[in-house]
Amino acid sequence: MKTIYETPNLDKKTQYNLMKAPDMEKMSAHVGNTISVKCFSMRDDERVGNDGEVNHNFVLSIMDEKGVIYSTNSPTFIREFSDAYDVFGAEDIHHVEIVGGRSKAGRNYITCKYID
Repeated sequence: MKTIYETPNLDKKTQYNLMKAPDMEKMSAHVGNTISVKCFSMRDDERVGNDGEVNHNFVLSIMDEKGVIYSTNSPTFIREFSDAYDVFGAEDIHHVEIVGGRSKAGRNYITCKYID
């Protein structure tokens, strides 16, 4: 598991929980909700397939102010959150909304709306 980016100065327990907490919530189950962001971690859970190819599985986990951890591997959500991270930095992401949509092919997806 390789960390791509995260909130600066996370303690080891929080880092672990953002990666492995068994009670993480699926972000897709919270469409329409706004998360009050306490901290976050973006990681790549690399796996080597039977063919020797490295498969990348990017996962974003966000802990809210109450300690609830939301996690997703949605490429759309991760891309939008990463764009907010690139523009505002870790210290200026306080609230994001989980927005749902439907693709032209009829598949449901989630994306991230930066609030402040």
